Parts: sequence; structure tokens; C-alpha cells
Amino acid sequence: MDITEPTPTTGAIALAAKWAIIHELVERPETRLSEISQLLRGNLGQVIGQIRVCELWEARDGGPSSADYDERIVEVVRAASTMSVSPAYVRERVGGPRWRRQAAILRLIDTGRITRTGRTSGTRYWPGEEPG
Repeated sequence: MDITEPTPTTGAIALAAKWAIIHELVERPETRLSEISQLLRGNLGQVIGQIRVCELWEARDGGPSSADYDERIVEVVRAASTMSVSPAYVRERVGGPRWRRQAAILRLIDTGRITRTGRTSGTRYWPGEEPG
């Protein structure tokens, strides 16, 4: 998978691939580092290389911290880069209970990391400013 030129589609695909690989690694703790090393040389090497150990621990332990959950939401919105995303789009890619997503989104809007337009069925999220 070549994700050298990010587009909304490739960003979303790379993010989905990353979380699918994390899920598989957590579900298969018997996986050896030598097997992962082989995968790094394949088509998914670039995606696997972006996985952090803390993401594996979080997935195994039942979920990320609030800060990491917020980062996942920001990643999903930014992966779409030039297009807005709906709440359903975020839900499908981030998961978690509705109350947690809503609280995280409100925090991110308050800090300017994402912006919101519309209401109810017309709600859309856009990338905001990088924290500085």
C-alpha cells in the first residue's frame, strides 16, 4: 500500500489498515517479532511502521486514555483532509460509546483541533488548528 501522496481516500484506508493490524496483533499474542519483521518488508510495511507499542497495550487493555482517544478522532478527521466528515464516519472508524465520542469531540472543538458545521443530520467535522 503506497501512502506517500496522502489523499482523503488513502489517508482513510491507511488509518483503517493500521487499526485492523493492531486488532489482529492483539487478538494473536502468539505472533513472533520475526513474523512482524517479514510483514514490514511487504506492502503494509509503511502502515505497520507507524504502529506504536502504546497503541497495542491500549487495544489489549480495553481502550485508550482520553488523550489518546481524542488523538484518534483528530487522526480520522485529518485523514479525510479535504473533505468534511460526519459523526457516523467518526463512529465507524473510532468506535467507543456515544457519550465518550461526544465528550471527546466537544473537547476538541473547544481547543480548536477540529471544527464543526451544521446541526443534527447536517453535522460535519473539519480539521482545526494544530496545537501550539
